[in-house]
Amino acid sequence: MIYEIDKFGPFTDAFLAAGENVAITVVDFGWKKEGIPDIFRGTADEVLCYSRLYETGGTHHALIQVTLPPRLGERVSRADTASMGVYELLRSKLRVEPFRADFEISSQLPNAALGGMLKISSTTPILVLERISYDQENDPIEQTIHYLIPTAYRIKTSAFKQKPKMLGSNHSD
Repeated sequence: MIYEIDKFGPFTDAFLAAGENVAITVVDFGWKKEGIPDIFRGTADEVLCYSRLYETGGTHHALIQVTLPPRLGERVSRADTASMGVYELLRSKLRVEPFRADFEISSQLPNAALGGMLKISSTTPILVLERISYDQENDPIEQTIHYLIPTAYRIKTSAFKQKPKMLGSNHSD
């Protein structure tokens, strides 16, 4: 499975492109006051958090944990999270367009709860992809942490050279 992180598209697009049917189960949904991500800490006393478990052919291969700020989360139901990926939810229900996203990729050993959900040993490393998306005003609109079984995924992105800034016409060398 190749997951292209340089596109503002649903996580499930990777499955559709591979011709795989995926079952998605919302395993957690609620407001939390403890452990608020740093990106929301200064602006919110609580955040909406939910988790979705991905399964293909009886194999659990990904768990994603999504956090939304209160201004967006208060308009989201558990049913919404079961039927839509976070970017679809942002765009179609909340009318918020992701403008940019930052990613951090790492690996870690799962704790007992995560290992249990993914049906793996606590000694099996998992790939962790943390994404924070922002709107055009540079306000954070979501944080998603993807916990991925590394044998099932490859991460793909593209990089482009930025155009150099034009020097003013009064500049002399």
